[in-house]
Amino acid sequence: MTRDEMDAVAAGLRTKAAKIRALDRCGVKRAEIARYLNIRYQHVRNVLVQPPPARGETLSEAPSPKASLALTLDEAKQGLARHFGVPAHAVEITIRG
Repeated sequence: MTRDEMDAVAAGLRTKAAKIRALDRCGVKRAEIARYLNIRYQHVRNVLVQPPPARGETLSEAPSPKASLALTLDEAKQGLARHFGVPAHAVEITIRG
């Protein structure tokens, strides 16, 4: 993911934790997130292993309308696999139209 794309994802998010979670949801690797935010890898890891705050607890974590990015099928599969805890090869995407 390019720096401009990461800027778009992080736009409107006030906390580093919110930015870390948003970038992770987009499939950005932890080391890349740390470099982008100029923080230690351990900080990124600690945020991601903690449970996210309860819904409504922090409004700053709401996704920014600018954060919608076009994903490749591979990126979408990786993200879905991570979300559902399955291997990427188990994810099938069907496009109709």
